[in-house]
Amino acid sequence: MTHYAFPISPLTKFPGGPVDLPVNAIAKRLGITPNQVIFAWVKAKGAVIVTTSSKKSRLEEYLAVGDLSPLSDEDIAAIDEAGAKGPSNNKLVRRGVFVFIALALYFLISSASRMG
Repeated sequence: MTHYAFPISPLTKFPGGPVDLPVNAIAKRLGITPNQVIFAWVKAKGAVIVTTSSKKSRLEEYLAVGDLSPLSDEDIAAIDEAGAKGPSNNKLVRRGVFVFIALALYFLISSASRMG
């Protein structure tokens, strides 16, 4: 048995990533939330959905997925293809720039202290 512990991470931790486009389009077309699209995709993969939410509104949203029609093969493929591209690199680029600046300052200070 396979389970997805955090299936909505593409929408919550990496907003603006490649998964947003197909998920939002599918949600709009079907009249459901993007979270429900992700959960329907997980369900289509034959996995068990595990959530840690304790908010009543979210739990009701998640439970409603059981009553939804299955996603089409095209919808599943669109999410698969977008997910294969990985998360948006915006956070990674910012973190990389920060690390680069921190290391540059470290080496600059180290060099100055050795010279003087």
